[in-house]
Parts: sequence; structure tokens; C-alpha cells
Amino acid sequence: MSVGQISLMLGVFFIITIIISFVKKVNPGIVGLSFAIIAAIATGTKFKTLQAGFPVNVVLTLFSISLFFGYFIDNGTVHWIARKMLYVTKDVPKMMPFIFFFIALVLGSIGGANMVVFSVAIAFPVGMASGMKAWETGAICLIGTQCGSYLPWGTHGSTARAIIETMNDGAWADVSMRLNWKWWFTSFIVYIIVVIAFYFIFQNYKLKKIENVEQPGKLNHVQQLSLIQIGIVLLLVISMPLLAKKIDNPLFKAIAGMCDVVPLCLVGSLMNMLLGLGNEKSIIKNLVPWNTICMVFGMGMLVNLASTLGVFDYLTEVAEGIPAGLVGPVFLLIAGVMSLFSSSLSVVYPTVLPIAGLFAMNYGLNPVMALSVFIIGSATTAMSPLSGGGGQIMGACTEDICDNQIMFNKLFLTAFSTMIILFIEACIGLFGIFSL
Repeated sequence: MSVGQISLMLGVFFIITIIISFVKKVNPGIVGLSFAIIAAIATGTKFKTLQAGFPVNVVLTLFSISLFFGYFIDNGTVHWIARKMLYVTKDVPKMMPFIFFFIALVLGSIGGANMVVFSVAIAFPVGMASGMKAWETGAICLIGTQCGSYLPWGTHGSTARAIIETMNDGAWADVSMRLNWKWWFTSFIVYIIVVIAFYFIFQNYKLKKIENVEQPGKLNHVQQLSLIQIGIVLLLVISMPLLAKKIDNPLFKAIAGMCDVVPLCLVGSLMNMLLGLGNEKSIIKNLVPWNTICMVFGMGMLVNLASTLGVFDYLTEVAEGIPAGLVGPVFLLIAGVMSLFSSSLSVVYPTVLPIAGLFAMNYGLNPVMALSVFIIGSATTAMSPLSGGGGQIMGACTEDICDNQIMFNKLFLTAFSTMIILFIEACIGLFGIFSL
């Protein structure tokens, strides 16, 4: 088979995988892995080659981070942080959209994108009391949660970074953390602009003061230890790479090299268990995203097969005709449309980031721009009720908050509107304000 025929076959497999998983409500990882096996047989690829595509780094990242922060969700520390922030800011109702954004950002940085459920659980009743519509609150909480999850220790940031470290024969492995910080700052800027746009579109400047917001009680001993654990890990993740550049000592550099999110979260999880900061059996069962992990490794192996068979190089050559100034906006739309109907973590990231990487290297594009338009564009439209984030918002929205059909329509429209704002930002170059 020619590379063109292989690309067409795998493209059809991807589309069928998404359709089957959407219609039958089954895990796309299992479907994708099955198609990967069929494709391997059709192309004469050995099973060992297919097996080698298991995304160990990505799976280990998802497991370690969700396990570590799962303790703080289980023992109520995360909920206490959110309630405290809400109480402190209760007297500034017109700033509620920005407050919800920052609360969601903190929760997303601690527990990843799935923390949107906790964000909206807190924000829905408060937003209603101040006059915000449920879909407005849900959309702002989602982009805040996503923004937090783009941080180096967040789910989206660490997962995308793990993929990037293996791309282009490891060309960006040594600078992946710098890339991560720069696409996070990019996300913060473009999202703040989105929140400001929503502020005027939704007329949030007319919000009224919220009454009867109670101050959370004092932290118990377990929660105090939890905050210390979070503080230690975040301090090491941020400070050690910076110190390693200034301290020329082989032993210190070796220690600093282990102060990455994954090893710190694994060691931190052991400490959490020994300190009794949560019920590890319940956390492993309910708070480790096994469904997402299954999606990631199944789709990851299908994507790796495409890479092994030269599909990404072929697609890069096909896309040569796109003018350099339109690469960012076009990539943003592609990622956004894909994420309207599928998961950014398990489908979009492993599929399109390698293509973005090849484009950036082959055509001298700003890698921060090339990667961030995919990362931010795909995760943002997850607020679509047909995608993961929107589904979680819908699940947290009871009938007394908003009619489900109205919520469905408004969330879909808001996801589309957000993409328009991001597309304009991409056209004026906001995604490329930072460079490597």
C-alpha cells in the first residue's frame, strides 16, 4: 500500500472510531486499538512494532497526577480551597465571572480538567443568586479549569508535554518544560480576553450582590498536611529546574532532574498513603481516570502506527500550500472541530501535535504558536455538550438550575462562539506572542 492509501485508511478508521464511540457510548480507546490491529495486519506491520507504540509516558503521567491530587479531593481540601476563595470575594458581585475563572483555574491546576465538575457545583448556585445564567457559569468554569490544567503539573500540560518529548525524535525533549510554561501564559492571556468578551456579551456587569455565603470552617489536621504536600510538590516543580541552571553540581542536577511532575507525584502519593490523607482504595477506584487512560493508550497506539508508517510526514507535505500566516488559525479550527465531538487528551493531542511539530520544524514556524493553537483550541471546545467537558457540565446541571435541552443548545452555541473569539485572536497573532 502507498502512504496515501494508508493515510486514507487510517483517516477512515479515526472517523469510524469517533462515530462508534459516540453512537454506542463505548470507550474509543478499545475501538481505536482494534482498528490499529486491523491496520497493522493490512500493512504487514508486526505486532511488536504496534505494541512499542504504547504511550508509557502519557499513561504514567495521567495515573501519577490523578492519584496524587485524588487524596486532596477525597479529604475535602480542594473543596475547602474553593469555598474559601468564594467567601473572600463575596462582596464584589460584578467580578463574579473572573472569580469563577480563577477558582476553576486553581482547581484545574490541582486536579486537572475533570475538576470542572467541582467548579460548577460551587459556582452554579452562587451564579444563580447573582443573576448569571447556567451556561455562562459553565463555560467560564470550563475555560478556567482548562487553563489551570495546562500548567506543567496539570493534566493537559503534563500529557501534552509527555507527547511533545517523544516527537521529532526527541528534538524538543530538553525544552519541553519551557514550551509548557509559554503555552500556559498564552492560554491565560487568550482566556482572559474570552472572559472579558463574555462579561460584556452576557452583561455580567449587572450582577447583584450574593447573600448568605458562609465562611468555611478551619482546616482539620489531614487537610493541613494536604496543603503542605501540595506546596512542597509545586515548589519543587517550579524552583528546582531554575536552581539547576545556576548551581553547577552534577549531584544537584541529577536530583533536580528527578523533580519532574511524575516522579514527585508518585513519591507524594506514597507519602499521602503513609500519612493517611485519604482512602487509597476509593481514590484508585473512583478518582484515577481509568476510562481516560484506556482512551489514551488505545488511540495512542493507533496514532503511533500512523507515525511509524509515515502518515504524518505525508500529511505535512500535503499541507505545504497553507500560507504561513494562516497556519495558526487553520490549525486552531481543525483542533476545535475535532474536539467538539471527541476527547482532546485521547484523540486530538496524540493525533495532531506530531503534525504541528513537523510543521514547526520543517517550515521554521514558532513552535509555541504551532503547539498552543492545537492544545488550547482543542481543549476549549470541550465545553460542547457532545464532548467530555460539556458532558460533565450537563451532568452537574440539575433541572432546578436549567432545563437540559436549553443547557445543551446554549453550551453548544457558547462553544462555537468561543472558537470564533479564539480564531480572531489567532488571526491577530496572540498565540505567537511567546517564542522558544
